[in-house]
Amino acid sequence: MADKLVALPANQKYVRHRDFWDLTWLHQQQTRPNVDLVRKKIADYRLDNFQSLLEARIGSVSEVVNSKAFHNEMKRFLPTNVYDRTLGQTKFNTYLTHTVLTLLETLHAQLYQPGLLQEPPFQL
Repeated sequence: MADKLVALPANQKYVRHRDFWDLTWLHQQQTRPNVDLVRKKIADYRLDNFQSLLEARIGSVSEVVNSKAFHNEMKRFLPTNVYDRTLGQTKFNTYLTHTVLTLLETLHAQLYQPGLLQEPPFQL
């Protein structure tokens, strides 16, 4: 998941459409981002401008998910019955957009606004 969370914003010239799908699938499997690993990958790839890249990708999620290019690419990747019950449905596109946005916005907060997402002092 960390690779996809770094690659999706880092590659601004070519949108990796499958990463949107993969991140949503990983989220459904209860996979959670490892922020320390993301930080290491950002450093390894020398992405000094990652914050601005991440913010740009956050701003483009809805446009990408609703684009013809995204749907054409996903039709090539997904079996027809899977496409029809997921991306072929408006509600699923909203769900996919929301899921990816939430993952990226949470990552942004964890990386650049760490005090914003503190754990509650007591676990209920």
